[in-house]
Amino acid sequence: MAVQHSFDRSGVTLTDHHTESERFLTHVAREEAAGRRCPADWSWIVPPMSGALTPVYHRYYDEPEPDTTPIFLPPAVAS
Repeated sequence: MAVQHSFDRSGVTLTDHHTESERFLTHVAREEAAGRRCPADWSWIVPPMSGALTPVYHRYYDEPEPDTTPIFLPPAVAS
């Protein structure tokens, strides 16, 4: 309880792999409904602990394109 309290005070949230698996599939559904692909590496999406019990385990994903990487931009610097 003390750990949870200190996390709450610091604005840190805890979650579990089942909840995050469902959130990811919601994201995939939104992307597909918008006509966009949602490539994912299955081995990165499926959690190592009780993976077969999560909904992400039981489906296929578009393979990521090897030359495509996320675009991380630095925050704009005010002049």
